[in-house]
Amino acid sequence: MGARKKPVSDGFEVHPNDNTKMRCTLCFTFSPHSKASHYQKRGDSTALRHCSTETHVQNLAKQVEQLEKEAKQQQSYAGSFQLTKGMDMLEEPQIPSFVSSSENYISNVVPELVLNDLQSPVPFDPAREKEDIQFQFEQIILKEILSGSGEESEDASETNIIEILHNLGFEDNELEGDDSLFNLAASFEPVGAYAPYPSKLMMLLDIMDNLPRLRLSTTHFKLIIWLLKEAGVLNVPSYYAFHQMQSELQKAIGCEPKPFTSMLGNHFHVNDLKVAVQRNFSNPHISPHLNFYPEETDGPISEVWQCERWKEYSPSQHTPMYSSGGKQFYIDEVAQLHDNHFVLPISWIKWGGIICADAHTVTQGIDGNWVKASNVNSILAAHFKFNYPDIITLRNGLPMTWNDPHAIPVMPHPSRKLFPDGYDLYDVFYTLWVDDVSGYRSKQYNKHINMYTVNSNLPGHLIQQEYFVQFISISPNATSPEQFAAVKEIINETHVKPIHCFNAHTKRMCGVRVHVPGLPGDNPQQAEEASHSGGNSNLLCRKCDAGGTHEVTESNSGFHSSYTTGVARSAAQTRDRLVQQLKAATLGVKSTVIDLQRSTGTKDKVAQYWIDILLEKSQKMKHENPNRTAEEISIELETWLENQLSCPDRNPTNPSTSPH
Repeated sequence: MGARKKPVSDGFEVHPNDNTKMRCTLCFTFSPHSKASHYQKRGDSTALRHCSTETHVQNLAKQVEQLEKEAKQQQSYAGSFQLTKGMDMLEEPQIPSFVSSSENYISNVVPELVLNDLQSPVPFDPAREKEDIQFQFEQIILKEILSGSGEESEDASETNIIEILHNLGFEDNELEGDDSLFNLAASFEPVGAYAPYPSKLMMLLDIMDNLPRLRLSTTHFKLIIWLLKEAGVLNVPSYYAFHQMQSELQKAIGCEPKPFTSMLGNHFHVNDLKVAVQRNFSNPHISPHLNFYPEETDGPISEVWQCERWKEYSPSQHTPMYSSGGKQFYIDEVAQLHDNHFVLPISWIKWGGIICADAHTVTQGIDGNWVKASNVNSILAAHFKFNYPDIITLRNGLPMTWNDPHAIPVMPHPSRKLFPDGYDLYDVFYTLWVDDVSGYRSKQYNKHINMYTVNSNLPGHLIQQEYFVQFISISPNATSPEQFAAVKEIINETHVKPIHCFNAHTKRMCGVRVHVPGLPGDNPQQAEEASHSGGNSNLLCRKCDAGGTHEVTESNSGFHSSYTTGVARSAAQTRDRLVQQLKAATLGVKSTVIDLQRSTGTKDKVAQYWIDILLEKSQKMKHENPNRTAEEISIELETWLENQLSCPDRNPTNPSTSPH
């Protein structure tokens, strides 16, 4: 049953053919051709918002001015300044139903007309009139909040918020609405001040709706919108219009996950890591904290770029360029210093927080050929003046000839061809890790494999915050190697086509390449990535052959051996064991494969995929032709498997990749 319609507020009239609409008689009288005179949605909240519009306030001022003129005419007719009973003939202004007394309303709006004694008429003051109207409006809002509106609920224990809003006069068409998305900015807000949001209110509501630790239900959010409207806040959107705005923003600037299908046939989605990189660089609060060069320090190590791990990478893998004044100084390119000396930088590094270059001195011989000195000097980055393109330009395009050209790298640096001229180049390190979590909200455990990452180029005090942890992917079926393979495609693509970003710190465009310094994980995860069957297997260590069957571990020698280091596992040994398992699977005997896995502790996810297929094919071929021997079937299946594993990424025994 729909909500019962209440009488419209004083000063409004209902549409003759549609009782869901009403219009302001005051605005229709003084500005019949304006938008304010049109029929609007029926309701007290609509009336309250209408009374706060600029057009209505102006029309109210016009009515007050008209009353004042009529009062002066009455005074002139009387021939004196004394007010007569002719004042009773004045038509009172249309007063909303929120106002308890029209006498109070007139006394506030036209205080000059309420005179007890003979006095001169007070001149009309627009500024004072505006203050009076503003005061009256505040009184209307205060009275509305304190007194409430609508009929009382028949059930005193009513807890349905939507029903309560209906009882308060908050109608269905106001809850849903069809507000225009681009007519919400307040008149006093500069256009685009809160872009891409239409207004400041839209921005604040969107922040409230996306608080990670304070999720709001739909009912709660509708209640907040209703409260804002009832409090007289201007340009409050409807719930429908707000979510439509969110959808438009998501389409315009959001990031859609990329679908992937693993080699095992599992489907999952991955958030594009390139978008996370672009957001870090374009954020003016984050980009100043990004560090791109390894650092030598005499004090305690507090950041990842001060560790030896960063120094294991070649100089070309951690930002081979230094940018200054719009010029890019690359390693392996000749540069000129401010003292006119020439150098060949081989790496960029920080010393005490200051960027320096390890460089060879370059001199020109008598014969005109250039010679590179063998010694390496440390030079401040601030001393560099001209880069290699500048030098070639100063030489009128003539290349530099070298005394020993085989010892000189290719110039200009090959990385310059990866992006437009003038772009800077940066290398960032993203640490990936995977963990298993429950995908259910209930207490029942449902395993899902999650992948996350952080930008290692940020200082430690930032990456410890939840904001900087980036979610990558999740799947109940796809294992961590399958998800790593998808992320690997995205990362490798950045080495060929660097990510184009705007650096908010330097105010310049740049290209970014992504590297993964390591793949840490907990013990079960590391065991899976090392082609090991896990800590519950007989040979429980993924690094050595410690352990054994119950008979071995319960013996005296086996018990004592558990306290010593076993023989280390090797990639070649693991690869040979996987080949044996695949060979056994072609014979169609599952128990043989299981015995090999238990006796060695070696079990690979990718190999297991092919083992299951081979076992099924072998049994099917034997059933179709019982006269065929196991050796004949095995030879045919081995040939088939070689064709399937021609792609290196699908081959668990590929010599070029380590199963560890």
